[in-house]
Amino acid sequence: MPCPAAIVDEDLPPVGDDPDTEVYGTAAQVRTSTDTVFLGRFDRGWRVTAAGCAANGDEPYQCSVEGG
Repeated sequence: MPCPAAIVDEDLPPVGDDPDTEVYGTAAQVRTSTDTVFLGRFDRGWRVTAAGCAANGDEPYQCSVEGG
């Protein structure tokens, strides 16, 4: 399923307040009070690579939408 349709079909939380952003070269993580979103920098700018993410202890985040 194309990404725009997949995101609309998910029950993602609304954007939270006071985002905390960390950038690591061509990748970024944005944490708000309601969600964690991962982004990648591509030729046409920053794009969401995963959304609806929750920390999973020492394991990778669990995300309801992932792309690449």
